Amino acid sequence: PQPQPQPQPQPQPQPQPQRMKKIDLYTLKDNWSNFKALPADRKCQILGDFLYPKVENKVERQLAPMITIMLLDFKVMSEVEIMEAIEEEQVLEQRIRDAKELLNNAKKRLDLETVKVNWKRFKDLQPDQKRNVLGEFLYPKVEDKVGRQLAPKITGMLIDFEVMTEEDIMQAIEEEQVLEQRIQEAKEALIEAY
Repeated sequence: PQPQPQPQPQPQPQPQPQRMKKIDLYTLKDNWSNFKALPADRKCQILGDFLYPKVENKVERQLAPMITIMLLDFKVMSEVEIMEAIEEEQVLEQRIRDAKELLNNAKKRLDLETVKVNWKRFKDLQPDQKRNVLGEFLYPKVEDKVGRQLAPKITGMLIDFEVMTEEDIMQAIEEEQVLEQRIQEAKEALIEAY
């Protein structure tokens, strides 16, 4: 008898890297208990993915990032309340009106803690959206130091991501000495340019 040929091992298919599936609202609601167990930054990111386009359709483009971050503040609204705003047009419109009122009231500006808590979400924004958010904090501080005439130009120079990182800008917003140093550098660059 002739020996039987040994079967050649079949190459195993290589596992494909898993892609993050886009979660739809129904899937999120069906898996609410799992969602609630996620870390706050992940919950914020998921809810933000639903919320941001809706906010962007209702407000001026430059306000959409800041209002979205405000609405994702878990100290202000629970996950359930955020879901209500995502699902119910009237609730969303009221929340946006409330956020705009806060923004328009200089004494109640969006605090930096909200941006810090939502830093991962903030980092996902488009560069111009990040500049708008950071500029909201930076401009009044710069204006106090250099006056109304120079404030727009110097603020624009300070929120240039080719010159400073987001982290550098946050540091200038939070630390008076750093801000003064950055303003001085910007003034010197202006003098050199002219």
